[in-house]
Amino acid sequence: MSLTFRIILLVVALVSFLYLIRKINKANLAIEHSLFWVLFSIVLVILAAFPQIAIALADALGIMSPVNLVFLVIIFILLFELFQMTLKISRLENRLKNLVQSVALREDGENTCQKEEITKEEKIKEQ
Repeated sequence: MSLTFRIILLVVALVSFLYLIRKINKANLAIEHSLFWVLFSIVLVILAAFPQIAIALADALGIMSPVNLVFLVIIFILLFELFQMTLKISRLENRLKNLVQSVALREDGENTCQKEEITKEEKIKEQ
């Protein structure tokens, strides 16, 4: 890996790490959601600080350049996180749909009860 790429990788990883810490401190990001991004930043810092790891892995996997390995790893990690978030969104959408349906049924039941009471009161008044 070139020195320029290592410096860029290190700076971006550190800036993103500090940004995450700031968001956690301001309570804009839950700690359980930020764990992935903190670990991701640490992996990038390690790869930038110790390029021998990327070089050895690239040679072992038959990848032509350590930079290609870094990009490949980043893409795979982000795709995995995207899939996990898609699963979570699907679960939340199903829960939201069930909640809306149960609230609608409850409100409909309450409206029906109120209409029945009004009808009973009107019948009593007529008599």
